[in-house]
Amino acid sequence: MSEQIEGRTSSCLKREKNSDKENLDEQFLLSYEPEDKFHYENFDISDKKIGTGLLSKIYLATNKIDSLQYAVKKINKKKVLNNGISLEIIKNEIEIHERILHPNIVRMYSHYEDENNFYCFLEYINGQSLLKFMEDKKKRFK
Repeated sequence: MSEQIEGRTSSCLKREKNSDKENLDEQFLLSYEPEDKFHYENFDISDKKIGTGLLSKIYLATNKIDSLQYAVKKINKKKVLNNGISLEIIKNEIEIHERILHPNIVRMYSHYEDENNFYCFLEYINGQSLLKFMEDKKKRFK
């Protein structure tokens, strides 16, 4: 994306460490992620749109530090307000999502906002959308 992102960002959440002494060092090394790794300036956000929603667009991004791909969800604040939704509700949902660490939920690593948008830095899962998956599954059982 060609636009410059300026605003505030959240700090990266660390995964909880295993309390078992034998696995503590290994768990820490596997889960340690430097806070600045997910700073918005460490991403090359492509123009490749990988998803859309009523209020948002999702773009493919590459982290400059680890060269891994991530998804960046860009939520337009005007669209949020035009649909009668409070910005506080979106902020609360973002903060809750960032705290959730579950194997069946896409992980949010960090979020950021500027004057016009919220940006959510998410785990990128290559493949089809959940909607497409459900549509295909429904067709198979007809």
